[in-house]
Amino acid sequence: MEWNDLHKYIFAKKSLRGLAKLYIQGEAGLNSWRSLKRALLKEFSTKINSVKLHETLRTRQIKKGESAQEYLLVMKEIASRGSIDDESLIQYVINGIADDDPNKIVLS
Repeated sequence: MEWNDLHKYIFAKKSLRGLAKLYIQGEAGLNSWRSLKRALLKEFSTKINSVKLHETLRTRQIKKGESAQEYLLVMKEIASRGSIDDESLIQYVINGIADDDPNKIVLS
């Protein structure tokens, strides 16, 4: 089933929660899927420069009590803020896992 722009607009507006919902309620002229999407991306998308992005990934370590899956998803979200190739992301993830070097070699 292919959704048209009106369906996307209605579903998106009804799905908004928290800060995104408050933001959209305060914005005038958002009467189409394209205008809604553009406004949300402009307000909430986070782009940072490449140096800061690499530094953030390089220093991010898995936290005590954080599952490996949670850690991986957080790292993927951070990487999505810029252009990070998959190989670099995998290496950052491996480096952020506190473990003996021989065990990390298995992950490489």
